[in-house]
Amino acid sequence: MVTLLSAAAAAWGDTVCFEAEHANEVTFPFEIEQAEDASGERCLTIPEGAGCSHAYAGDAGTATFRTVLKEGGKYSVWLRAWWNGNCSSSIFVKLTGPHPKKAESQVFRKWHWVWVGNWELKEGETELSLVNREDGVRIDQVVFSTEKLNLPRGPVKGSILPGLGDKELPEPRVFLGSASGTPGLPPTDFRLTHSGKGVMHQEPFRTVVLNRPRVPLTVWIRNNRLKAASGTVEIVTDAPVDIRPAKELTFAAKEGEALTNVEFAIGVLDDTARRAWNATVRIIHDNGKVEARRFGMSRPYQWVVSKAMSCPEASGIETPCGVEDKVKQGFPVGATWTLARESANTPFGLLDMRRAVADKTYVMAYAYTSVRCTKAGEYLLDVRHDDMIRIWLNGEDVFTGVRSAPSDSTRKLVRVRMWKGENHLLVKICQLKNYWEFGIRVLTPEMEPAPVTGEDVSRLPIGEVKEKQE
Repeated sequence: MVTLLSAAAAAWGDTVCFEAEHANEVTFPFEIEQAEDASGERCLTIPEGAGCSHAYAGDAGTATFRTVLKEGGKYSVWLRAWWNGNCSSSIFVKLTGPHPKKAESQVFRKWHWVWVGNWELKEGETELSLVNREDGVRIDQVVFSTEKLNLPRGPVKGSILPGLGDKELPEPRVFLGSASGTPGLPPTDFRLTHSGKGVMHQEPFRTVVLNRPRVPLTVWIRNNRLKAASGTVEIVTDAPVDIRPAKELTFAAKEGEALTNVEFAIGVLDDTARRAWNATVRIIHDNGKVEARRFGMSRPYQWVVSKAMSCPEASGIETPCGVEDKVKQGFPVGATWTLARESANTPFGLLDMRRAVADKTYVMAYAYTSVRCTKAGEYLLDVRHDDMIRIWLNGEDVFTGVRSAPSDSTRKLVRVRMWKGENHLLVKICQLKNYWEFGIRVLTPEMEPAPVTGEDVSRLPIGEVKEKQE
C-alpha cells in the first residue's frame, strides 16, 4: 500500500521516492497505465510501437518530477523499470546539466531496479525528467538518495507526491491514459535496432484508432494539492462517433488521493467515415477554470489482402508476382482476396500483416484499398512500413522502400497527385522477420489530414473477396 505525504513535505531523510505515474507533467507518448504488477497498480509507459526518440520532432516524450531537497550532496538515482526486449531496454534521465544519462539493463519482461548514475545536487528546488529513448518501456518508481541503498526486489513502500508546495498549481491536471492497454510484446526473435531517421512525427498527441466496436480512452486527473476536488471531464469532437457512457462525465478526487480517472468508450456508427478527426478532452473545474488536451480519432481504411507468398531474402521487394501484371487503372483484376479484419489495425494506425495474412517469415503479400478524394490535386502519402514496401496509386508505381527496420524508423512522405473521386492504392509488403506491418495516411501539402475518405472495398469488382475467419 503506497502512503502519500503532502507535496510540501517533498523529502524525508536523504532519500526521495516517487511513483512514476505521479509526474507533474507528462507529454506524449508517455501514458499512465493500469498495471496490476506495479506499485499502486499503476505505472508510466511508452507503449510498444509508439515510437522512440528519433521518431518525433521536438519533444520526444517527457515525464517531469519536481521536489525540494532538504540538503545538497551526491545523489544516486534508481528506476524500477520493465523493458519489453532488446530494443526496448533504456530511457534517458535528466537532472542537471545539458546531457541526460541513460538508464539501461538487459533484464527483460519483469520489474527490476536499474541504477542510473550519480549527480551533485544543491539544496532546494530540483527537477528530474524521464525522457523517451525507446518505446516498449514501463517505469514504476523513481528513487534518488545520498545513501547507499539496499533496494528490495519489489517496490519501495514509502512514496512522496512530487511538487513544490505552494508553487504547485492548485487545480488538478489532466493526462490521457493508454487506449491500447499493456504494450504488445514483439516476436521472440526481435533483434532489430532503431537506427536512421525517416520523417519525424509532427503531432505530439495520442490518436485513438477506432478498430473495434468500442475503444477505451482513460482520462487521468492528477490532484496536485491532495485536497478533495471535483469537476467535469468532456470530449469535444466533430467526429460522428458514439461516446459512452456520455460525452461529459463528472470526477471527484478524495482528500489524499493523488490520481483519479474517468473512463470513456468510443464506438463507431454506421455513418462514421474512414478518416481522421481532431478531438479535445477538457477538464472543467468547479471554479470555472478549464484545461484542455488535444488528441485524435481515426477510423482506418478498409483493406483486402492476398495470401502470403514466398519472398526470398536475396530478391526481396523485386520478387515477381502475377498480381502486379493484372493492375489496370489501379485494380488488381482477377486475384483472390481476403477482407482484413478491423482488429488487425494496431493502436497506431498500422495494418498488422501477421494478423491480417499470416505469421510467417520470408514471405510477401499484397493489400488493396480504395479512397475517395473531394478535390483533385497534389497530396502527401505518409508511409510507414516494416519491412520492404512498394505502392501503386491508380496503377502508377509511386514509392519503393527497401529498409528493414521498425515502422517508426522508416516513415516517409511521398508527393503524389490524386484524382477527384475514387483512387486506388495497391501495396506490396515483404516480411523478413519480426514485425510485418504498414500504414498509409493521406495529408495535404501543409501536413494536415486530407479530405480523403476510405471506401468499402468488400464488394468492389477486384475478384473474389472472402471474409477473414477469427
